[in-house]
Amino acid sequence: MKSARQWQLGHWTRGQREIGLCALLPVLGLLAAGCGAVPDAESEQPVRESASSLAFQSGFKCGKTDQACTDIYAFELPGGVVNEVTIQITRSQVPIRLGAFAPGVSPITGTNLLTGNGSDYRCSSLLPLTKTFRTSGPGIYLVALSQDPTTDAARKDYQFEVTANNTLTRVLSSQQTAIKTARPATCRFAPEISGTWKCAAGVNCQDVYDIGVLPNSTLTVEVHPSGVSAGRLAVFEMFEPLNGKNLLTGVSKDFNCFQRSPLEIRSVVARSGGHYKIAFGRDAALSLTPPPFTYTASISVATPADNSAFTPDFVGRVVNDQPSQATGIQCGIAP
Repeated sequence: MKSARQWQLGHWTRGQREIGLCALLPVLGLLAAGCGAVPDAESEQPVRESASSLAFQSGFKCGKTDQACTDIYAFELPGGVVNEVTIQITRSQVPIRLGAFAPGVSPITGTNLLTGNGSDYRCSSLLPLTKTFRTSGPGIYLVALSQDPTTDAARKDYQFEVTANNTLTRVLSSQQTAIKTARPATCRFAPEISGTWKCAAGVNCQDVYDIGVLPNSTLTVEVHPSGVSAGRLAVFEMFEPLNGKNLLTGVSKDFNCFQRSPLEIRSVVARSGGHYKIAFGRDAALSLTPPPFTYTASISVATPADNSAFTPDFVGRVVNDQPSQATGIQCGIAP
């Protein structure tokens, strides 16, 4: 049995040249200290396949641990198109957590595309467990399967499939290395957001973010301004202008209930689905802290249970450092 840092040092062909695993370790977010270790024979697998659907069978090789035991697979996706990738766990003898990571992002500490933050995705132990994400960026994406740390089963075998609307290429064998991770698990999509408001003095400054969700998803938005500052919130449907109806107030006013509280938070059901605009703002009149005006924020999405495979489409910031177009602030829905 290999230790956590002892890696299979296989090579795989990419074009006309061979690339060693050690060259990919920085991408995987792991230390190179394992380079030079003796390969584990049972980890030897074909390492170059191209198809729209690939199936795998393996098993976790950790003992009982208070951390998750993780296997990592890598796939190359083409550029110039929108790639829709579905991961489906078809059989498992233990509860599994899922992660998907963009090129260059560490599967140990980086942002999981399935949750929008540093958490593993886990919603249910029922199988099949299916999760889909979309991306337009080319490159090598990592898929991480983790055994839940509460499990101490004698057998830990699993089967899963990865399918895509375009060709995907498997470029690296699963590394049976008992990688131990201490990532939390969540069922919600909640991207971690931070920023700085930079508007002229006296201006109610805001940044606006775009996110695509399914009908009847619950959006919980919150903003944490730094210092003694007052936050403002707004949620707009796709085609609603930024001076239109805020779903949090029912009128053209920003939501603020706690004055100079370090937190403003509110939930709303996205009845129609589609893309929504989320505005995180700072009230200039109520805020006392001098610049720089920084904030952290969150958009937490609870997808309807019958569509849990869907991953919200977080576009990111679409408006930066612009005055709020609201006519004022209000706590709650207008009567």
